Amino acid sequence: KFAIKQCPPIYASLIVCSSANLPGKSSHGSQGAKQVDLFRCAAVTPGTMHPQWLMVFLHAGLVASQSSVPIPLTFGNGVLTEAFNSTFKPALILNHTLSPEASYGVMTHWWSTGEIVNDEMVLDYWIDGESIPSVSFQLGMAAGQGWPRMKDDLGGDSQEPGPGWAPRGIYSAGGKIGKHGPAGAYMGYHKILFQKSIVVTARTLGSAQVIYLVVRGHEVPKSSHAAAGLTLPSGFTLPRNARTTLQRIDNRTFERLDWVPVVDLPKGFAGLLHLVTLAPETSPAGNAYIEGCWHLYTDSKKQWPGIIMGTGTEDFFDSSYYFCALSGSDPCLYAHDNSGLLHFSRLWPNGTSAIHYPTRPLPQGTTERFSAYRFFDAEVVGFRDGGALHWRVGDVDDKCSGCPTGKDEHGRQCKGAFGQIINPVTVKSYAWLYTWPLDESKGNAPSQEPIQCTDASLCGPRFPFAAALERPNLDTSMIARAELLRLATRDTKQMLHNI
Repeated sequence: KFAIKQCPPIYASLIVCSSANLPGKSSHGSQGAKQVDLFRCAAVTPGTMHPQWLMVFLHAGLVASQSSVPIPLTFGNGVLTEAFNSTFKPALILNHTLSPEASYGVMTHWWSTGEIVNDEMVLDYWIDGESIPSVSFQLGMAAGQGWPRMKDDLGGDSQEPGPGWAPRGIYSAGGKIGKHGPAGAYMGYHKILFQKSIVVTARTLGSAQVIYLVVRGHEVPKSSHAAAGLTLPSGFTLPRNARTTLQRIDNRTFERLDWVPVVDLPKGFAGLLHLVTLAPETSPAGNAYIEGCWHLYTDSKKQWPGIIMGTGTEDFFDSSYYFCALSGSDPCLYAHDNSGLLHFSRLWPNGTSAIHYPTRPLPQGTTERFSAYRFFDAEVVGFRDGGALHWRVGDVDDKCSGCPTGKDEHGRQCKGAFGQIINPVTVKSYAWLYTWPLDESKGNAPSQEPIQCTDASLCGPRFPFAAALERPNLDTSMIARAELLRLATRDTKQMLHNI
């Protein structure tokens, strides 16, 4: 018998048994055994090494490596179907339960297109048998575009290209999120973790739509090195019981110097920030809301001022000077791996562009909107025991460190930075996090209710609706619409084939 003393990783657990001795230098070992230095063995001249020993090494090495190789299991679905509002049951896209060999599961990809603009589509992820979906998102916003019906930008559905970019708003953020065609074609590679099962459904916030949808994921085998937890691009390995949490703000208005709770994680939970999308709207355009700083609090104590993540709104997204939109200049739209500005507009009340108006703020009645995203997957931006990420509506002269309550020591409202006027902002935001409990007996971090429509006459009752009707049989018009999409797909494929 002998064992390997020094060896490459593939032989790290290899023990070869034999009644014979391998030629080579012996080292101290137990009685009747020889420990052999692999590198010395390799140096033995061919004439003195028995061929059978080489065969033993190769064969045993292959057996050892093959027995520890995990077998992948991919699951998913692609459909052409119809989606309705919450009056009816949602369209079932995927229902998957982990196999006994799996440690946990990861949803890795979603994509959709459909009729005209499918920004009213909502995907709901029901994790581990929950009765209310804990991850619920609109497709455009999940891909970084909060204003998908605006024109001449990235991520919108205008057929006319803006200056310097592709038609129909085509863009890609390093392949992690993007839009690659007309009528939506939004896609994302958000990693949505689960430990038992996953159900994905689709619905609309308006009228019925015919849609194409693809969702996909994989199981992580117990035999895999990743079974202990998912390792992120930053190198940080999540615990096995981590969950994907989406914190949303859906069209909520904040006043001057208010704190916008983009992330608020309660005490008792740890987490890592993955992606933030912000899509605000304000009037008049060009007011000083843009001066607002970003503050990260790494625990629930929220000790002021925390870590400054941006010395102004645009700084957080790796941009500067009002996204270039100063003194009547065009904004600088961009879509990079880690950050992007997909939309920026200033409009007159009649809907025409006011972007070249030379001074700020613009006249009353004008409206400003933007949509920007920021990934944190390549760095560790974390919460140790609860915590928060807050963005401020405007700021004060002592930027990022003054007037945390919005009032001075005399109870008077603090002045805006540089003496500028700050106006209210209506906010849409998505913050994607990985979260886990510090005490496993406490369960998962709380999640908010699914996306709701504000007008029940258009969207039906609150979702999920216990008395939702069965999905209706398709009438003649819906069948015709589905057939149009099928024909469009066939004709496009034939055209590409002909080319």
